[in-house]
Amino acid sequence: MFCALRLLAAGLGCAVVVAAAGPAGGQEADAGHEQTVDLTFPTDPQATYVDSYHDPRSGGRVHRATDLMGDKGWEVYAAVGGSVCGIAGVDGDEPAYGYALVVCGDDGRDYHYLHLNNDTPGSDDGLGGPEHAYAPGVSDGARVERGQRIAWMGDSGNAEASGPHLHFMIEDPAITDPYGSNYLNPYPSLLDAEARNDYVTGGGDTEVVAASQGGQPETVTAAAVDRVAGPDRVGTAVALSRAGFQTARRVVLASAESFPDAVAAGPLAAAVDGPLLTTWRERLDGRVAQEIRRLGATRVTLVGGRLALSQQVESDLVATTGVDADDIQRGAGADAPATAAA
Repeated sequence: MFCALRLLAAGLGCAVVVAAAGPAGGQEADAGHEQTVDLTFPTDPQATYVDSYHDPRSGGRVHRATDLMGDKGWEVYAAVGGSVCGIAGVDGDEPAYGYALVVCGDDGRDYHYLHLNNDTPGSDDGLGGPEHAYAPGVSDGARVERGQRIAWMGDSGNAEASGPHLHFMIEDPAITDPYGSNYLNPYPSLLDAEARNDYVTGGGDTEVVAASQGGQPETVTAAAVDRVAGPDRVGTAVALSRAGFQTARRVVLASAESFPDAVAAGPLAAAVDGPLLTTWRERLDGRVAQEIRRLGATRVTLVGGRLALSQQVESDLVATTGVDADDIQRGAGADAPATAAA
């Protein structure tokens, strides 16, 4: 279907046309191209797919892959452990076939992941660049473990018309497929992974089998990932407080408009066993006042001088939260480093 990415990434072009009318070059196919490979499902379990291995494509080609249809931005995972041995578009423009990578697996097979994301988040602009196609740390020669996030699903290359999906191929030099090449049909292996619930999920209860550096299998548990967020930086701080505290006697309050003050205030909040909240420079946000009341806090430490948090913020605290003026402290310095020291 396409040149090996190790050649494409090096700038060597070629055209590969595989006839759809049976084994090529006089080679006989073996049944190995339908074998089941032990792998982890390479994307979200909600992906839909069918057995399209033999489907015809333009130019007399056949598919020899499985398309996992999903949503742009879905995470793509390493089906097996191995090393990245082909990655496209990192050192130059996105190639015509889109962002794609190959993992040379510990099992001797090569796993191809095509049509990775090429858009900036929330758009269809084709300007996302490799940073929105490949996960951090994924580079040529990098080691990846089974179940590790390696990329994001998209519609780069000629997938724009068909919608976001992962074009997943398995190349095995030990077999010959019906078309005289060495591609397994991924469909049986994906069904097997689905039957075993071999997924990577955010629930923390999915086990994946990863190969260690020495090639010995070991069982690891996928990390649980939760997202806590609000509509803006004030709302996110409130959401974090709600997620972490039922009650709190003390609250630390920093400016949502001063990143250094908020960062420096984190250890103080931990020390007083209370949340770090943020608000706007000129006023106390109503969401923050409501959260302070919910917590039952009776003391508030303001971070920064009155240029960071105005006198009006102090007045609003007294008027809207029930905190006494004598129980409002302020830690401040002449500048951000001095405030951090204070």
